[in-house]
Amino acid sequence: MKKNILAALIAGTFIVACSGGQSGKLIKAYDGPVQFANVVADCGAGKIELGQTDYYGTVSSSNFAILNTPELCTFTATGNADSVDTSNNKKMPNISYVIPRALLSVGDSITLSPLTTLIAKQIDANTANNITGKSVADIVTQVVTDLYPDLINDTGVNALDMARDMEGTITKLKVDYPDSVSSVIATNNVTSDVLVYSDTTTLTVTEIIETSKAVAAEVIAVNSNYPIATDSTKVKVATFDVEASVKAVADDTALTTVSTVENDMPEEPVPATGGSNF
Repeated sequence: MKKNILAALIAGTFIVACSGGQSGKLIKAYDGPVQFANVVADCGAGKIELGQTDYYGTVSSSNFAILNTPELCTFTATGNADSVDTSNNKKMPNISYVIPRALLSVGDSITLSPLTTLIAKQIDANTANNITGKSVADIVTQVVTDLYPDLINDTGVNALDMARDMEGTITKLKVDYPDSVSSVIATNNVTSDVLVYSDTTTLTVTEIIETSKAVAAEVIAVNSNYPIATDSTKVKVATFDVEASVKAVADDTALTTVSTVENDMPEEPVPATGGSNF
C-alpha cells in the first residue's frame, strides 16, 4: 500500500500520455509537480512566454532554439496565487525556479527545480567571486554532492541526470534504492522554501544548502516514510520557520520549529491551462 501511495505522490514519469495531449518538448516545474507556474525561456533573442504549467507541472514548446540549441537557453518558472504542488496540495505562490544557460544539451529532459535553481546560484556566485576553471558539470556535481550527502556514492545517481530530470531520478530510486526516496523528497520540499526566503534575505549557496540539509534530516528523523501519512487520504508536508532555522544552523543549535502537517491527497487531474507551441 505504501509503495502505491508513494508512486502516486511522485507522479511517475508517464506524463507524456496524460499531460493534456501536449506536443513538442515538455518543460517541467518540479518540487513535486507545480501547477499554474508561469514559464519563460530566453535563448538569446528575447523572452519566450511558454504559458502556465498543467497538473503534471508541464508546458510544451516546439520553439526551434529550445529544441535545437537548449544549451543557449535559460528557463524561469514563477509562482503566483494559484500555483500549487500537486503531489501534496501545498501552495507555491512565491517560487522562482531557474535553469541556467549551458545546463542542457539536445534531447535532454528539461526540469526547473530547487536543485537547478541552486546550480544557477552557484554559477552566479562563482562569477561574482572570479572563480574560474569549473565547468557546469563540475558545479552540478558539487551542488548535488553537497545537498544530497552520499547519494551519488550510495546509489550511483548521475548528477547531471538528476538536475535535468528530478522526477525521473526519483522514480528510478524508488525501484532501485527505495530507502533514499523520502530523504530526496524532503530535501527538495525544504530547499524550495529556503530558496523563497533567500529571495528576500541574502543567503549564500552554502547557507541555503546547510539549512536545507539540516531541516530535511530533522523531517526524516521523525517521518521516515515522508511524505506518506498513516491516513491514506492524506500526505505529509514539511513545515518550519526558515529564518529561525537558518540562525540555528549558523549557531549550531537545535532546530525547534520543524514539523509536518497533513494535507488532503491531491484530486484527479484538472484540464491543462497552459502549454504553448511557441
